[in-house]
Amino acid sequence: MSHLIVLGFDTTADAFRMRGVLAAMQTEENLLELEDAVVVSKSAKGVVRLHQPVNLTLVGALGGAFCGGALGVFFWNPLLGAALGAASGAASGLFSDIGVKDELMRDVGKNLDPGTAALFVRVRTSPSPQVHAGLRPYAGLGRLLQTSMPRELEDDFRAAIEGTPPPHHPPGEESPAPTTV
Repeated sequence: MSHLIVLGFDTTADAFRMRGVLAAMQTEENLLELEDAVVVSKSAKGVVRLHQPVNLTLVGALGGAFCGGALGVFFWNPLLGAALGAASGAASGLFSDIGVKDELMRDVGKNLDPGTAALFVRVRTSPSPQVHAGLRPYAGLGRLLQTSMPRELEDDFRAAIEGTPPPHHPPGEESPAPTTV
């Protein structure tokens, strides 16, 4: 089951730094399975931007150009096929929305203070104690705004991110519902 985690940061640079740390935990240490990690920033002028890890428009254009060029060979006009394929691929990439929904991220971005940022992370599995230990050197860099994790996992993750002591959960204690913003 995947979980959504939303972290708030005082600067866009801090949000990008945390995204890099989480990506490294996935690629180098195999501690996380990230489905999506998007930085949402709000400029001093109030403009909200989504910084996706993958440019879907570019990927669509490249894939469309390749397929269109290959198809164009059959019709003796590979350049025209590549151009049409690139245009249609870019259009489909532009309107694709994978991972965390753009509308949700824009709504949260509107509520950010100017000059601040949020990091939306969707993980396939709950962060483990090894992830919490890996985040402790960055404690205080951000704050937990929203999550879909169970309460005890949320508390442990919050402690790692915010640098607070983790609460004690007695065995058998029923956890409250996940916190949402």
